Amino acid sequence: EFGPSVLTEPAYTAALRHYTEDVLRIGAYEVLGEERGVIPMTDAHHAPRAGRHVFRIGAAGGAVRPSTGYAFSAIQRQTRAVAAAVHQGRVPVPPPAYRTRHLAMDAILLRGLSTGRVRGAPFFGGLFRTVPAERMLRFLDGETRPAEDVLIGLRTPVLPMLRSAAGLPF
Repeated sequence: EFGPSVLTEPAYTAALRHYTEDVLRIGAYEVLGEERGVIPMTDAHHAPRAGRHVFRIGAAGGAVRPSTGYAFSAIQRQTRAVAAAVHQGRVPVPPPAYRTRHLAMDAILLRGLSTGRVRGAPFFGGLFRTVPAERMLRFLDGETRPAEDVLIGLRTPVLPMLRSAAGLPF
């Protein structure tokens, strides 16, 4: 669920029930465990260091993709780079999790969401329906090339996204 505030537990349960019963139509199922959390959708700057000898990785190091919450691949890239640096006797400064252009696209989408120009569920649903899965996964990973980013951008509501981009201080 996308929104500026956390839903109540019954609201999340109802949304899950709707999705599993009405959308997926999977029939009976058993919930074996639950987890709770909120993935921050923010393009705020993440300082790479917390102290002289403390480097941030993972969510604290900016590995959560601002517009999607996707983090797994970025965390893997950061930890591999840190491990390699330690192994080579270098200072283990983690690399930036995402390229500047991907962060710019995230900022545009977050602006579109916060202004109401686009709505999260229809936006992402449309992308997943119209963008080939392999390209979409590379995009979530922050691994697409500029030409692929353009192709993905053309699958979004272009005018609202352009208006959102115009309001950002690039």
